[in-house]
Amino acid sequence: MLFYSNFNKASLSTRIAINEFIENHRQSFKLKATAVNYDRERNICYQYGVTGIPTLLVFLNQELVGRHYGEITIKEIETIIQNNLKGGNKRY
Repeated sequence: MLFYSNFNKASLSTRIAINEFIENHRQSFKLKATAVNYDRERNICYQYGVTGIPTLLVFLNQELVGRHYGEITIKEIETIIQNNLKGGNKRY
């Protein structure tokens, strides 16, 4: 789940990286990405404790297993996903 703003360059770069990652790995595993507009969905931001953007929350089997703050690249997304698929259960 990516919390982003259309007015934030890092958010837009992160959204592009996530979309490219999904497209590149569509055959490898099932991945669902949800984008939450920070400017419009304050109640969801509050629910998950998100106070800045971009923020990426990683869920595995509906359990929060990772949290990453700031802009991320495709390479960083790969690392985050690999660590969590291996049961790394790390916070970012």
